[in-house]
Amino acid sequence: MDIVDQIKKIEVSDLIKTIIGLVGVVTPGLLTIFFFKRDLFISLDLLKLVLLSISLCLPIVLLNFMLMFALPTEGRPLNIKANISANLIVATSSSALVFNLPLVASYIFELHFRTFVWVVLILEAVISLSMFIENIVVRLKKK
Repeated sequence: MDIVDQIKKIEVSDLIKTIIGLVGVVTPGLLTIFFFKRDLFISLDLLKLVLLSISLCLPIVLLNFMLMFALPTEGRPLNIKANISANLIVATSSSALVFNLPLVASYIFELHFRTFVWVVLILEAVISLSMFIENIVVRLKKK
């Protein structure tokens, strides 16, 4: 009964944040391994596969997260916990976008892994640049 009580205590917002985290960190790596190295996907046990997929996506998530904190927090909540949570959601969502769009393109156009990596890097650079441009525009409007 203790486990059931703990499950009942889980808030819906925490569950949604967990799902967004899994979608943004684990699934893009799993799909990348499945698409480009299917033999590795089949041969690894679940723990190694999840750790490998996290290691593929986590650098992009961390980069996006650090970029969110590098930007000024004008207009964002002053609560640090809320700020971290919001930034993590944006970082994982954008990393899912950065990985999943090139995966779809790789599937449709039969791109090689090297091309996939270049598209991921270019897309990440575009998203990072757009964050900085948005920040500059917001600063100029305030003046």
